[in-house]
This record gives sequence, structure tokens and C-alpha cells, in this order.
Amino acid sequence: MRHLLPSLFLALGFISCATPSPPRDPSNPMCLGNESAESYLIFLRGMDKAGTDAGEKGLRELFTRLAQELNLRVALPRSSLPCSSDRSFRCWGWDFGSGELDTSSQAIQNAASTCFPQDAEFGLLGFSNGGYLLSKLYRNCQLHRHLPQTKFAIVVGATALRKPIRDIVQDLRDCGRVRIISGRKDSLNADLTGSYAQLLRSRGGDVEEIFWDGGHTLPEKELRLVLKQLLQD
Repeated sequence: MRHLLPSLFLALGFISCATPSPPRDPSNPMCLGNESAESYLIFLRGMDKAGTDAGEKGLRELFTRLAQELNLRVALPRSSLPCSSDRSFRCWGWDFGSGELDTSSQAIQNAASTCFPQDAEFGLLGFSNGGYLLSKLYRNCQLHRHLPQTKFAIVVGATALRKPIRDIVQDLRDCGRVRIISGRKDSLNADLTGSYAQLLRSRGGDVEEIFWDGGHTLPEKELRLVLKQLLQD
């Protein structure tokens, strides 16, 4: 699995996965949108570091807009595990072994408990490192075991799995719905051939992929389109 180095992330601007953010408290996620919203979404950042800047402000503004337009309540939890490439950054995992999956899943559940009504179903949106976490859970058919209230997962900028993939279960038909958004200019964190999505579909996975003409950022137009489709189902 390839991850963009932190120094490159910092150069990407707007909503990169190394966007600095406020001091981390995994037990106290940010909640955006109306408490009486009809639908619920949890966003998982990529590689994350404490601090505040215009990029983090833009991230909140994006999800505030989406929450208003789509009648969403959005939770933005923080990762707490040190990244293997740079321990000053925090990740949702790196090798995504059982311990990392358990820790990150608990942080996501805590976010749901804090921001949403009890037992509410929610969608998951993972960018970069957050997307790699969702991809790992899905292809192992563990998404619903770790996060049983999940309705769907959206993976953005997180399909560049360079090594042979040997951990996909044989049958993904009952493992959830996944939508993938990849930038054609994201050469390090996107599978530009579409072969990863095709492999998942060959195992019966409910997987669709959208390409857009950008790099390693969250594309608002495409994200809005995918969310609308999933929330209407």
C-alpha cells in the first residue's frame, strides 16, 4: 500500500490528508449539521496533525454545505494512531492489523454515539488513509462486523495498492456497498486503471468507481453526486 509522504501532503493545499487540525480528542469528535437531519455521515481524514489553518477551515465549510444541502448530520472524528512513515502524524492504521482495526473502529463508533441518535445507521467517507481503512474492512468483509450500522462506504484517493492483493474474501455479495472516487492526476494514491474496483466486482462486490480530473483532494462536485445517489437508495 502506498501513502503520500507528509511533506507532499502539506504542499497540496485545500483538503489534503495532511491538513493540520485542532488538538486531537478522539472521544470528542466535531459534529456538523442539524441534529434532526434525516441522514448521517462520518468522515475519516487522511494523515492528520494538530493545528488549525485554512485547509481545515475549508474542510469544515465543505461538510457544512453538504450537511445543509443534503439534510445530513456529519461527524468528523480524529485518528489517534501514529503513522509509521512519520510518528508526528496520526493515522487510522498503516498495516491495518487487527489491533489497528479495533482501535479505529472504536473511534468511529464513539463519533456515531456522540453525534447521532442511538443505533442510527450512517455512511462512511474515507479520504486517503481513512479510505485505505475502509477499503481494508470491505475487502475482508469486516465492515459490518466492526461497524454494523454502516449503510455504505465512499473511498476517495485510496486505491493504489501496489502489492498483490491476497486478502480479498471470495464472496463480497453481502459485505456492503462501496463507491470509489479517484483523481486522474492522483498518481500515487489512485489506481488509474480501475483494476482494483474491477477485482472487487469480480468477487460480487457492490462497487462503482468515478474518475475526476483532479489530484489528491476531495472533489466536492463528485462527492455531492455520489452522496445524493447513495442517500436516495
